[in-house]
Amino acid sequence: MERLPQLQAGCKPETIRGFDGGGGIGCGPGLRNQGGYTDSWFEGITHVTHRLMIHAGREMDIVERLQLTEDETMLIFEQEIYAEGRTVKRKEEFPVALTGESFPKSTP
Repeated sequence: MERLPQLQAGCKPETIRGFDGGGGIGCGPGLRNQGGYTDSWFEGITHVTHRLMIHAGREMDIVERLQLTEDETMLIFEQEIYAEGRTVKRKEEFPVALTGESFPKSTP
């Protein structure tokens, strides 16, 4: 629910914003907290997924963004990982096949 104001901020009144998510946290004999939570939403045309993963009481946040370029020739994937005071970011771009065409086979 803390994301709802962020989703609504800067939107036109007729724009519908929403998100979905789920998860759970638990532990077993001799184990510290384990589990996670995932939610996703749209930022304009970008689909965003946030995952909180907990392993042995340690947290890792992963934020992923997926979108097509305006000309729909590239699919862009961005990932940010936050854990133990460190941030790792990466960005990949994938060519999009035109309708009826297949991707070229990659060569090693």
